[in-house]
Amino acid sequence: MLKKVVALCVALCLSLSAGSALAGKPYVARIIVEDEISEYSYYYDHVGVLAALDELMEDRDNRALLLYLNTPGGSMYEVDELYAKLMAYRETTGRPVYAFAAQAALSGGMYVAMAADKFVAARMSDLGSIGVIYTLTSEAGLYEKLGIESYIVASGDNKAFGWPELTEEQRAFLQESVDEAFDIFVQIICEARGLTREEVLAFADGRTFTAKKALEYGLIDAVMTYDEAVDALYAAAGLDDAPLVDYPAYDEEAWDDWDDMDWIQNEEDNLLDWIEERLTRGVRQDGLMALARPALREAVAR
Repeated sequence: MLKKVVALCVALCLSLSAGSALAGKPYVARIIVEDEISEYSYYYDHVGVLAALDELMEDRDNRALLLYLNTPGGSMYEVDELYAKLMAYRETTGRPVYAFAAQAALSGGMYVAMAADKFVAARMSDLGSIGVIYTLTSEAGLYEKLGIESYIVASGDNKAFGWPELTEEQRAFLQESVDEAFDIFVQIICEARGLTREEVLAFADGRTFTAKKALEYGLIDAVMTYDEAVDALYAAAGLDDAPLVDYPAYDEEAWDDWDDMDWIQNEEDNLLDWIEERLTRGVRQDGLMALARPALREAVAR
């Protein structure tokens, strides 16, 4: 989508300008991971976040990183890519990295949090859903009801995978892929949290749990508020009065200069554009996902 490409360019330019404005002054970077961790997420900018981390690694004025999580997880590819980039930041710079779970850090959110030195959560955070899922949709039954005939000529039995139905052999192939990705997920938790595989498997069955329970399992280091998490990070970085800067950086005044552009619409129009683009890519979203299913639930006090 053209507007997203231009928006990314603007965000990167603004990030550079923010960096120059802070030249010579120490600061803490905050990266917000909200929505699904996916290239096609509406609120989360995967490419922008990776670029921001590359920039932060080169900036000596940056002294620490706060990863703010409110996510149901996402695509295994993007989740693992973000985890690897966070690990590169941590190992290259030696700066403290704290992950804070706000409303939710589920599935892939737990995965990326394992790259942090410390992982803390608010007491009402929704955590867990550790696991991997593969979704595959066949429209064959719908086509039959509508009287639509679909013909596929393929070079092998598994080239037209899952059409018109998923065979037992194909299901076994998918299970193997899911198991392999899950093994990596479990190993990352073991290494990050100092747990054995047996300890992780005891709760890594897809269930969600509270921050208190996550602390009992050894998955997080503390239950605390956001302000307490920020204070703890500043103490770990040896900082007192230093700004907290969002990356990819964004400046409201700079964005205001773009308001007259024809492609800039209100939030509802942008969302409709995004939905239209997703539909043109096809309704099938096949692939390995570290994503909480069913959709993220909320506990509501009434």
